[in-house]
Amino acid sequence: MTVMRWSQRLGMGAGLLVLAGCATLTPDPVTTSAREPADPGLAGEVKALQEWRQEARLEQESQAREIEALRKQVRELDAAFRENQQAVKVQFQDLEASREQDKKFIVDELTRKLVSVQGSLIPPAPPVGGGSKAGYEHVVKTGETLSVIARGYKVDMAAILKANKLKSANSIRVGQKLFIPD
Repeated sequence: MTVMRWSQRLGMGAGLLVLAGCATLTPDPVTTSAREPADPGLAGEVKALQEWRQEARLEQESQAREIEALRKQVRELDAAFRENQQAVKVQFQDLEASREQDKKFIVDELTRKLVSVQGSLIPPAPPVGGGSKAGYEHVVKTGETLSVIARGYKVDMAAILKANKLKSANSIRVGQKLFIPD
């Protein structure tokens, strides 16, 4: 007999046995109680623990992703902070340099104006007569220098030093009377 005939005969034989109600060919249904533990309370606890474990694992993964995102944010913020700090430092240095230039300009401008104003404010004193030399008497005021006084009278500083027997232009003091030669 061929293989084909054998399979046909076996198939028919099995079909007859099933129709006849033979229990050996029908598999036993697996009961749910065979798969679960005998104690239903314990089964519930096991299931709850498995669910809790799964939730804890998911939460841990979520927190790990969140921590990594926060670390990345901190690195980015740190880099931005360092860039801003460097930019502020450069701006500060530029402002300091500009401030120094402004101070120098203001001092130079005020000095120029002060010299101009002082030169125009020093009135010539009346001529001192009677001696061998003609000239003026001047009382030194606060803030006056010998160069300002000389310019006001249109006289050379060296002439004032010589006429007053002074060793240097820095030796004058407030209230001192100076002879200004003509």
